[in-house]
Amino acid sequence: LKTIPFVPSPHRGAGGVLSASAQRGEALFRAKGCDTCHRAPHYTSEGAYKVGLEGEFDAYPGFNPPTLRGVYG
Repeated sequence: LKTIPFVPSPHRGAGGVLSASAQRGEALFRAKGCDTCHRAPHYTSEGAYKVGLEGEFDAYPGFNPPTLRGVYG
């Protein structure tokens, strides 16, 4: 992940300041605990986490969180 170039966020202005809507999104991301598994700076982690979507036929327990770098809404 360290070597993959990502497009800069369109929600950052001069000096890297987040837009007001991006700040609200960041607050929601933290309030819901998303930053527990999607940790900066790569917005992922090595562990597997049970998130309530597991099925009885899953080969492995839990999910490894994908990186959220480069994901902008």
